[in-house]
This record gives sequence, structure tokens and C-alpha cells, in this order.
Amino acid sequence: MTQTATLGWVILYVPDVEMALGFYERAFGFKRGFVDEHASFGQLQTGETALSFATEERARRELHGPFRRASLDEEPFNIELCLVFDDPHEAFRHAIAAGCTAVAEPEPKPHGQVAGFVRDAFGNLVEIASPLRPRQLNRRAAWPWCWRARQRGTAGPQAAGHPGSACAAAAAP
Repeated sequence: MTQTATLGWVILYVPDVEMALGFYERAFGFKRGFVDEHASFGQLQTGETALSFATEERARRELHGPFRRASLDEEPFNIELCLVFDDPHEAFRHAIAAGCTAVAEPEPKPHGQVAGFVRDAFGNLVEIASPLRPRQLNRRAAWPWCWRARQRGTAGPQAAGHPGSACAAAAAP
């Protein structure tokens, strides 16, 4: 393929777009971008990649058939929406107070980031995380191999030439 894709937007299908926009404004501090004249599609101001909402009715029409609705009564889907905050602990508490359901309290991750999980009012899984710093990005990329290498006892400089050898660099402060 000669083209490289960019992520344009993420759309969550919800029963009520106005309700979803209001919920995300209260729970996560976003500002409303726009809502179409029928309130079947709306968007938040979220930075370079937009977070949008469309009604379930619109989704059925555009997808030409049924789809699986998010629900708090079901397990979360195999996808998460990650929202980044300077203080994920405070953001987590605020999200819970605004009506999110706690899944996992924010905690330090092996790559240095702090992250926790909630479910929004519609059942979507939302990660609340701290920003990744450049050094943490290197640790995060190395983490799966480091974990496996540590399990085998081959982590560190002695594991040269093995994917786990990235552990030495990832473990540096």
C-alpha cells in the first residue's frame, strides 16, 4: 500500500447524542464541538483526533444492519477509549462522581505511566491515564519482551540479541 492512514475520529454509538455530549463534558471536561440539526451526530473538542457520538438509529442506517450495543450489563468490548490527564487519580475520582462506573483504580504501570479504567454511562470502557513521556514510550515498547525475559530469567544486558535485551534500556531511570 502506498498510503498511510491517519486516525480521523472515533465514533461511539449511543442512544442519545445530546446526553452523551453532556455526560462527557461533565465527566471529563471536554467542550462541545458541534451537533447536527437532528442531534443524530455530535462531536467534542478533543484535540487532533475527534471524539464523536452518533445515535444507534443512525448507526443501524449507515451500517445497513444491526450492531452490538455497549451496555453496563455486559462485559466491555475489546476496545478502550484512552483519555490523558496530568492527574489521573483526580480525573478518576471526578469521573466516578459524574456517573462513571469504576473498573480499576489508577495505578503505576511497568512503563512508568499511571492508568485506571472506568465505564461511561453507556458501558464503553474508558482508560484514564497520565501522559507518556518520551522515555516512557521506550519502556512501553519494550515492556512485553521485558516481562517475558524476566519470566525466563534472561532480562538485562546478558540477553543481548534477544528481544528481552531491551529490558536494560527500559529499566534505566
